[in-house]
Amino acid sequence: MSDSLGPSFDYPEETYLLSGETVRIVCTDGVLDGKPRVDGHRVAVHYVYAKHERGRTVEELREGVYSELSEQEIRAAVKYANEHPDVLEDVARIEEAEWRQLGRQSADEG
Repeated sequence: MSDSLGPSFDYPEETYLLSGETVRIVCTDGVLDGKPRVDGHRVAVHYVYAKHERGRTVEELREGVYSELSEQEIRAAVKYANEHPDVLEDVARIEEAEWRQLGRQSADEG
């Protein structure tokens, strides 16, 4: 396994129609390192999904940390994550490598 910090493949983008609202999950170079996010926001899909998987309901997420998102945007992020587990695995690999690199940099500076 490589310690490359970039995505190992191009992440798919999706458009969902949920309760009459069109929600796009996009990947943009230079925004959140190209990781999937809710279009129009700097909110990464994997963070929404992780909180949901730890027991937060859509309503709790909407009323709390993701109050800028609509209910449908939160549902789209969770749906995307469920449909693309390979993307979440790749993002987790990248973030783990980033944390290892930060730890090495801190040790070198200390």
